[in-house]
Amino acid sequence: MLRISGGKFKNRQIFVKDLRVKPTQEIVRQSLFNMIDVSGCFFLDVFSGSGIIGIEAISRGTKFTTFIDNNFSLCKQLGKNLQKLEVNKESYRIICNSWEKGIDILETESISFDIIFVDPFYNFHNYEELIMSLTKIVKENGIIVVEYSSRSEIKTPENMKLITHKKYGETSLVFLQP
Repeated sequence: MLRISGGKFKNRQIFVKDLRVKPTQEIVRQSLFNMIDVSGCFFLDVFSGSGIIGIEAISRGTKFTTFIDNNFSLCKQLGKNLQKLEVNKESYRIICNSWEKGIDILETESISFDIIFVDPFYNFHNYEELIMSLTKIVKENGIIVVEYSSRSEIKTPENMKLITHKKYGETSLVFLQP
């Protein structure tokens, strides 16, 4: 079980079935949402896993939240958790597909986001390709937040501006803007 740390669903819990999923720690989630205001925005959670980041965003008032994950059972459980919380079905979308295909779908549909959060598995190596793909669907003044292992290094692509970098033990967040 994961506890929602803020917003209208604060202290409610969501069920996480797959123990291989490593959800973003609560301290990192709280810090993230203290740094960015998601109210009224279009939010994208890539590699959503348990969906806790997107659910925290919904809890804090996003206009629309999209989740992308390629694990069918996680997508199914995410849908159940959203139903349990009684989230309006018109305010979210779950794309159960690879990150590449998910981004292609959104680009084809001309959908863009104010805030994009990505949390790939810690041995992920295609950060530059991922970030470049996300530039196609982030709004002009939007923000891309990447969670990654503090042992790794992420280079800021030339067409992106580094806003800030935060470290929480083994976890780091980098905030980028086009």
